[in-house]
Amino acid sequence: DDKLILVNSQDAEELPPGVEPGVSSIVALNLKSGETIWENKRLTTRVCYGVPCVVKQADKTLLLGAGTKEGFFAIDAASGKTEWEFAAFDKRVVSSAVMGGGLLISTC
Repeated sequence: DDKLILVNSQDAEELPPGVEPGVSSIVALNLKSGETIWENKRLTTRVCYGVPCVVKQADKTLLLGAGTKEGFFAIDAASGKTEWEFAAFDKRVVSSAVMGGGLLISTC
């Protein structure tokens, strides 16, 4: 609605010696001020290249996505709280999650 959602996926497994992994997160910024509304820290394993899709339900809007370590996940778009996670992948996720026909789909 009034937010810009940014995905910051970092790598922890394929770094040069001595390089510390970054912190992966999904961040909501205020469109007008640029201030952070919320930040949802994600597990850092292998960098992922997808973004969540937006699904509006009767009582809330969810960001549905996929990550290498967390698998599929749902984040409340208003609060930034993780609603659920479902481990599903054993390789790096390289696609955005899509919802269709009641199915949430992504690939590695």
